[in-house]
Formats: sequence, C-alpha cells, structure tokens
Amino acid sequence: MQKFCFFFLALFFTTQSLVAQNFSNKGTDFWITYPGHIDGNTSEMGIYITAGTNATGIIYVGTGVGAQTIPFTVVANTITKKFIGLLAGSDASNAGVYVNLSDGIATGAAIHVVSNDNPVVVYAHIIKTARSGATLVLPSNVWGQSYIVPSYASVATSAASNGTGVAGGIGLLTIVAANANTSVKITPSVPTISGRPAGIPYTITLPNPGDVYQVQFQSKADISGTLVQSVSNGGTCQKIAVFSSTSWSAFGCSNANSGDNLYQQLFPTTAWGKTFITAPAKTRISDNIRVFVTDPTTVVTKIENGITTTLTGLVNNTFYEYSTGNATYISANNPISVVQYFTTMACQGGATIGDPEMVLINPVEQTINNITVFSAHRNQVLGTSSQSNVTNCYLNIIIKSNSTSSFKINGTSPATYGSFTSIPGTAYSYMQADVSTISATNPVQTLAADSSFIAIAYGFGNVESYGYNAGTNVKDFSQIATFQNKYVTIDSPITCVNTSIRFSVPLSFQPTSLQWDFSKAPDINPAAAPASTVPANYLDSNSINGLYYYSTKTAYTFIAANTAAVRDTIKLYTTSATADGCGSTSQSYSIPVAVYPLPAANFTISSSVCV
Repeated sequence: MQKFCFFFLALFFTTQSLVAQNFSNKGTDFWITYPGHIDGNTSEMGIYITAGTNATGIIYVGTGVGAQTIPFTVVANTITKKFIGLLAGSDASNAGVYVNLSDGIATGAAIHVVSNDNPVVVYAHIIKTARSGATLVLPSNVWGQSYIVPSYASVATSAASNGTGVAGGIGLLTIVAANANTSVKITPSVPTISGRPAGIPYTITLPNPGDVYQVQFQSKADISGTLVQSVSNGGTCQKIAVFSSTSWSAFGCSNANSGDNLYQQLFPTTAWGKTFITAPAKTRISDNIRVFVTDPTTVVTKIENGITTTLTGLVNNTFYEYSTGNATYISANNPISVVQYFTTMACQGGATIGDPEMVLINPVEQTINNITVFSAHRNQVLGTSSQSNVTNCYLNIIIKSNSTSSFKINGTSPATYGSFTSIPGTAYSYMQADVSTISATNPVQTLAADSSFIAIAYGFGNVESYGYNAGTNVKDFSQIATFQNKYVTIDSPITCVNTSIRFSVPLSFQPTSLQWDFSKAPDINPAAAPASTVPANYLDSNSINGLYYYSTKTAYTFIAANTAAVRDTIKLYTTSATADGCGSTSQSYSIPVAVYPLPAANFTISSSVCV
C-alpha cells in the first residue's frame, strides 16, 4: 500500500520574499545591539553560540569603518563563547559597538553573527561586576514590523552613577535593521531625555544595514508601552529588531537597594499568542508578571491554584500586572504578551540571592520540543568572579502532564535536577531544574521531549541575576495558518523523496492574481510549467479565521533529496486590488523546501500474522 503525506506550506504575508522557512530561534543570520550600561564600555558582551550540528561562521563586531571579525566553530551540542570588551582575553574590542546615545544613530554599531552552513542558536549577555542581563537572540528571518516595549521602573533611592550619565538607572530602546533606508516610527510612552514628549510619534531612518538607533528615557521612568513600527519608505516596510534594556534597575519594594541591567530582544506583535503559562523562579518568594495587550478591550483570565479570575486594573491601556509565587495559566481572546520579572533580592525576605531580570515568555502556540541552552555560571564567564557572581543556575520547564516522562536533560531523566509539579486546574506541569553543579563545568544542556514545552534559563548570585527564554518558535500569526504535516513534530516545510505533497497558502485577502512558480525546483515531479500557466484555485471556498486558502490542487513529489545549501525553492506571486500599509499591491514569496531520503527501519521483525 502506498502512503501519501499531504501537507500545507504556510507563508508569511509580507512585502518581501521569505529567506527561510524555519520559524524558530535557530538561524544563520543574527543582529545584536549593545546598549548603555551602568558601567559603560568597561562592561563586556558575551556571545554564546550553540548548535545541534557542527557549524562555522563569523561574528562581525561592527559593520562600518574599523569593524572587527571573530571566526567561530561550534561542535554539535556544545557551546562556543566569544567576548567583546576591553578586558584581557576578550576576542574583540567593544569600542565600535557599545552605544551610549541619548537620541541618535550609531553608524555600523551592530554585532552581526553569520553561520556559514548549519543553523545555530545565539544568546547575548552583558556582564560587569555582578550587574548583568541576557537575552535570546532572534534570527533576522523571524523579525517583524511592530513591537510593544516591556520594561520596569527603577525605584533606586541612591543616585547610582552609570555609564549613561543619568542617575538612578534609565530605560533604553535600541533598534537595528538588516536593510538600507529602513524607516521606523516610535511612539514613546514617557518623555525621553532629549525632550521628545510622551504619546507623540516621530520617525527615524536607518541608512545602512547594521546602523543602530538608540533613545534614552528619563531617570527611573517605566518605558513599557512604547510602540515601535517599521513604516513605508518609498513603498517598502522593512523588518526590524528591537531591544528593550535599562542601564540599571532596582525594583520590587521600597527598599530595593541593589540592581541589574535589563536586556531583552522583543518578539514582534504578530508572534504574540493567546495562551501562556508561567512557573515561579526557584528559591524566590514571588515574581512579578505583566500581561501586555494591543487591544485594551482584550479579556484576560488567569488560573492560579485551580481558581479562575479575570484580570482587572489595566495600566495605561497597555498591561495588567500581578505578583505570585505560584504557577499561572493565562488565556485571552486576543493576542497578548507575557513578561516575568525577578525583583531585587532585598525584596525577597533577605534570605534569597539574585537581583532584577526581565524574561519574555513564549506562548503555548510557539513552543518547540528540542532546545540546546547555555547556563551562564560564573565559571563560564570571562574574568570569572570579577565579572559575575552567579553561582546558582536553573531551568524552568513547563510541559503537558502526560508528556513529563518523555522529557530529558542531556538525554537522561531529569530526576537528578528536580521533579515535575502539576499545575492545578490545567493539563500542565512544571519543573524547577537545578543545574548549578553541572553548569560549573558543562554549561550546555540539551532539552528534548515528545511534546513541545516552554523553557527559561536563569541564574542567581549575590546581587546578580540573568534570565532568558531558552528557545521558541516565532511564527507570524497575523497572516498565516498553522502548518500541518502529521509526519513531522514541528512546523517546517519538509518532505521525503517520492512522498506526495500539495502546496497551499493562506492569505488574509482575496488576490486579483496568484501564480505558482516551480522553475527553481528541478527535482519536482510532474515537472511544472512556468508561473504564468499555473492557475490559482481555492482549496476551500470559505474564509477560515479571516484567511483564504489557495492551493495548487495538483499533488507533487520530489525525486531527489537536497541539502541546506541547495534547496528546491517554490515561488509564489500575488497581486491585490488595494495596497497594503506600505503602499504595495504585489507580493512575492520564496519557499525553500527540505527534501530528505525516505527513512529506513533500523530493526526487522518476523511474524506469521498479517502485518
């Protein structure tokens, strides 16, 4: 009997061609900004790179005059660490990439990480004398065009001297683009140091790829709710990367007297979800949770200890906030974003180490089932004790209760590191895995399960913390439907040799024309004619969730396998009667399809019954 594997290729609806079809934090092209810090450019930036397969690449430290390069090699399931700063042992100087501008563009100041072959995972970590912040870095193919900024107000009572020249700690916003002449509109939620008023949008243009725009806000202000949008510049809205940070922050109670810098790359609003789960940080009394909304009429409910409540008290039409030491299940009728904050250790009863940190939680809709993560123990940081106090490293894992037995850390049962606790009123459980001991000598943990899960990595030391999302999908939910392939455990455009497939695309509009082009897929069968002769047909005549599904109707097979370097690329061209927000009526898409050999069984059976 012949088996047929039918699947849909879900596409981003964008004015640009897709350069990849991997929607996760794994990628080959990353851009990082190095924002202002309390210790100025005496701080260091650690770039931590992991991969599931061997990979090589280059870190470009700056893109303008005087740019430096750091070649790197990553062995599968290990960590490669590179440091950018002024300390002896640094791999490059931070002189050209550390940005300290109250309101301006630093030409060529981005750090650009490029993998030459296989996808990698990148984390960035700003460190200096027990004041650190870390983020998961997102590849450029999952960037978006609209962001709502999370942050937190510092309550420092002392005039903390900091590298920005402003007392008490400040919020900073940095933006980078991978394309020339990218225009960005910013609507501040609070006044900036340079005098830009709250609520009044302004536009800046980044002339070159790798230019970094930074704006600083007034002392101890909460910049949460600041809106950042890529806008048309001659008919094109480019994707951008946005980082929210602070030079230094202390918060959680009135006597907060020690702090850390916050530092997170943001998820675009199109990747927000409707279901989130949080787990409390290990050893802490409570954490602060903020739920951000784009629509103030959004109804958000929370399940805590089995009790369901509706959140109230929306702040500035932007976020809800609550403090808890329990796991919580959050759901909404519209897309939301959830951010977890660790507070100053003095606010945790005096017996707990660790200081402020901000971690973006990925929605249940964006989870993945295999993650390689780095735990930033002080033994693994350049300068060791002079740069970091972190001694305790943890992983929070959230997974469906019926899948906990399949979860593994480094290929074995996680019982050595902790146990799962069910979350009342939900189908989920969480674990606070203590990986402190192993991280001191081997900071890499490979996390895997049969089911997708949420994971955050964090660490505490005396007056210091770090924390970041360990891994996630970053699919654009605004214009695409869920990718479906029952033979694949994650969303990805892959198939096997001689396996029947059918291509389908969901659009949020009904195009005036739609054409498929298989001319760049030489191994497809039957051989397809040029785009002009391929008709556009409905897969379903009705709109589903506001999306219209169009299909090739014809089923195809690929007669040969391909590689990451050479993919069979399907192209799609659409036109519409009305222009999009960037003034364009036509869109094009490139869909690299991975084709693998048919799997072969690694066992045999002998049976006298009908198989």
